[in-house]
Amino acid sequence: MSGRPSKREDAKRPSTEEKYSTKQERILRAAIGVLAERGFHRTTIHDIAQAAGVADGTIYLYFKNKDQLLIELFEEVMARALRLFRDALREEQEAEGKLRAFLHTHLRLVEHDPEVAQIISVELRQSSIFIKEYKNPLFGEYLKIIGEILQEGIEEGVFRSDLRPSLITRAIFGAMDEISLAWLLSRRDLSLEESAEALCEMILQGVRRCPVSAPSGA
Repeated sequence: MSGRPSKREDAKRPSTEEKYSTKQERILRAAIGVLAERGFHRTTIHDIAQAAGVADGTIYLYFKNKDQLLIELFEEVMARALRLFRDALREEQEAEGKLRAFLHTHLRLVEHDPEVAQIISVELRQSSIFIKEYKNPLFGEYLKIIGEILQEGIEEGVFRSDLRPSLITRAIFGAMDEISLAWLLSRRDLSLEESAEALCEMILQGVRRCPVSAPSGA
């Protein structure tokens, strides 16, 4: 009997690419727990390898160093988040509804996966490579979505025509980031759902086009 696997057995075996993806995914998933628990600077490649159940050297088959691992984790999370944002926005027809959907989706993602949120909001900023060298194209896509919503509202006539979308976009992100950080550091005793709604109202009050008041005595 030949020791060579049959065609059927060959078909069941994962390809090299599938093996790569599976093991890389396992490493990334393990890194989330370790980084959230120990922090970026206290986490070693050995810690991540142990959590993933692989040898230390295996990590370097997929990632150049800890900084690159963190960046790839960020890219995976952002790619998934961008898909969710676009899905949520497709259900809305007007700019106000889209802005509400965006804010609620962002904070819902934080609440749903606090370990990942902690890595994005806290640990990522500990990487000098991420801060100084990484071009961050996916974050640019994230900001672009907010900017497009604001521009759409201006064109609809519901948002003020004197808005500077690039500036307001950064302000909106900053507000959501601060709320997320406060929730993560306060042992999550805040209601992110209530925070999202309060933030929506505050932002909309600021960007809505004010109706023209009738002259006094008219």
